[in-house]
Amino acid sequence: EGHARETVTHDPYTLMNLPGVGFKRADEIAQTALKVARDDPRRCRAAAELAVQYAEDEGHVWTNHAELCGKPSGRSRVAERIRKDTGLTFAELERGFLMALCTDDKGTTPLVIQRPTRSCGGPDVHLQGDDARVWRMQTDAAEQSIASSIHRLVKGPSGGDDRSLIVPPNIWGELKPAPEQAEAVNAIAEHPVLVITGGPGVGKTATTSAVLKVLEHNNL
Repeated sequence: EGHARETVTHDPYTLMNLPGVGFKRADEIAQTALKVARDDPRRCRAAAELAVQYAEDEGHVWTNHAELCGKPSGRSRVAERIRKDTGLTFAELERGFLMALCTDDKGTTPLVIQRPTRSCGGPDVHLQGDDARVWRMQTDAAEQSIASSIHRLVKGPSGGDDRSLIVPPNIWGELKPAPEQAEAVNAIAEHPVLVITGGPGVGKTATTSAVLKVLEHNNL
């Protein structure tokens, strides 16, 4: 109990890692019980993590740094939402990102950025242009794991089954598939590994259903 109290006192926003405790509840505890200031660096960092979570909620595993910080070159929908929910300025949110990209007390970084150039605490802290891509550490680790699994499947043995699959003509029912959907289903007849990806609402579920019908038709 003493260690938990010490941890929360040191950084109340670690509560965000607990199930059912998001930024709003952790922020309430931080500001009410611990008198954390609105522009406290810990709060700025937590808000930066929350911004990336908002982007994930919209279906993006990563998002542009410019978009998250509301820069003119980026889309500002997520940034405006985070500003509304936290009351932070874009400059304060930027400071939070720089903190979240630096190693914490446990030797980890809450956020990961593609090919960054950064120096924690120095005057030369900067990101690699507006195209820098930001992930949550957990999401980045999950993507790396998925990529390794796909690589292993592609490079591994095919199981000795080299027969071509037959794609029946009625797998879509009354749905008229987009060209990309039809292409994905036809690809299952030629490739042992198929990755279906896309944003929300593009038809991944319908495509997956069609792929399963192809496999069922071929007794697989």
